[in-house]
Amino acid sequence: MTTSESGRGGGPVGLIRETVREFMGDRALRLGAGIAYYGLVTLVPILVLILGLLGLLVGEEAANGELYRNLSDRLGAETAQAIVDAVLAADVTGSFTVLTIASMVALLFTASILFVAWKDALEVVWDVGVRPGMKQTLTNRLFGLAALGLIAGLLIALFVIETLLAALSGLFTDEALLDLALRAATSVAPVALAGVLVAVSYRYGSDGIASWGSIWKGTLLTMVLLGILLWGYGLYADIRMSSVAGVASSLLVLLVLIYLMAQVLLFGAELIKVLDRRRSA
Repeated sequence: MTTSESGRGGGPVGLIRETVREFMGDRALRLGAGIAYYGLVTLVPILVLILGLLGLLVGEEAANGELYRNLSDRLGAETAQAIVDAVLAADVTGSFTVLTIASMVALLFTASILFVAWKDALEVVWDVGVRPGMKQTLTNRLFGLAALGLIAGLLIALFVIETLLAALSGLFTDEALLDLALRAATSVAPVALAGVLVAVSYRYGSDGIASWGSIWKGTLLTMVLLGILLWGYGLYADIRMSSVAGVASSLLVLLVLIYLMAQVLLFGAELIKVLDRRRSA
């Protein structure tokens, strides 16, 4: 979708208004629903693969504990436990280290669907013509597998960074300022790595390549909006802890959260498109 010059306003307000117009015109609400669906469907296979790789490095028990800790910190204990139980149930061989070739191929195929859907959505947002055929299908699948590898690498890097910072923090407990700095770094590391992942997914998710300048600006706003969304979810999770809500409601809320996150990511993509178009005008 394109916007006429007369419809563009100057300043941040005009930029956001134009982005919202593009967002609605590209039917991003519908695109986000598809991404949310595939996100929920592929959540367990993705975590099984990542947990299996992490388990090879630090052991299954440590990997399981790390998965639960991270999910619990961000989604609440109830939702985290439901996800971990589903991941453990998906381990058809009883050990992550001896997954059969057939099950590994099935997991890779299923897990890559989400990233193929993301690539398709970006092509709609950035007005990239669809090129059907076996070559394009293979390219999409390779992108999905590459995205999986990147996520696994970043999560392992995050685990190593958090472990290292925790060890250093334990050594400098007498130095209040240094200990505070290390704790702050532990909190910032996941956000920084997530920002890198989002920026890379924008840059290489579609052939409609935008400039890095526009991508970083769009990524910054996307991370801020995601932070606000997760903060709001955290408040809801705290309130829910004292309620009688069960696992079913937790997973329903998780689906809504994934849908809203997809909308934020697509809004960031629309902003990048508008920024890049204004930059080229």
